Amino acid sequence: MEYWVRLIAWGSATLLVIIAHYFKGKNPGTWDLDLSDFINIGVSLAGVVSSCGLIVLAFTSSELKDLLGADIVALVLGAIAVIWVSIQQIIKTF
Repeated sequence: MEYWVRLIAWGSATLLVIIAHYFKGKNPGTWDLDLSDFINIGVSLAGVVSSCGLIVLAFTSSELKDLLGADIVALVLGAIAVIWVSIQQIIKTF
């Protein structure tokens, strides 16, 4: 994926999670995010977006398939693991 597409996806996802946090967080209707929660959300969503891009690249790049061979499965599983852990960290902020 293009750099700008990933940046827009990350920014949009961060904004959506922060808005959801405002309406469904610990104290609905208040901005109770501190700096560590905000950084946690931003970094975790960066991990999700980059891992999704890596999965797309793994399935669409013939050069990567030729280079890694059967190890592409480990690459995809690693990307899924990063998505899993990042989503768990986002959920902890709620």
